[in-house]
Amino acid sequence: MSSAATLEARDPQTLGILHVERKGNSGRPLIFLPPLGCDQSVWNPTVSVLEGRFDLHQVSLAGFPGKAPAALEQPYLDRVIVELRAYCAQEHLQSPIFVGTRLGGFLALRMALEAPDCTGGAVVVDAYPIYPLPGPEETPEQRLSLRQITFKSLWAKPTQEFWDGQAFMF
Repeated sequence: MSSAATLEARDPQTLGILHVERKGNSGRPLIFLPPLGCDQSVWNPTVSVLEGRFDLHQVSLAGFPGKAPAALEQPYLDRVIVELRAYCAQEHLQSPIFVGTRLGGFLALRMALEAPDCTGGAVVVDAYPIYPLPGPEETPEQRLSLRQITFKSLWAKPTQEFWDGQAFMF
């Protein structure tokens, strides 16, 4: 990369439960959202390839690696959406593209659906969370236990089809 294309790295900033590292200030804004349990550094290899061509924003969320937990007055993911909107307004970002993997992909899609006025698009790298596949020796009870753990971790109310095993292929 030539010296003319060297990124302007800014001091990280915190807005509520968002911690954002911004690099560059030219080109279309790309906002990178991390998977569950990771910080913004998961996107470092991608950001290094895009340096100098985009306005890059790497997001970490409170309570995840290296970030203090936050007191919540509303559901966590709802607050993330509110604060992503506020961040875009504060930074005067025009039609940013949200790029996410797993939880980040889910958040990117939510931004596209719930905040189309401040979203230029969503790129979902991998929206399906990684879960262990059952082995041939696992019993139906063990498979049910895996489903229960999965849904408890996602804070969702499972459907009867889920419990009956019709919603999954295992």
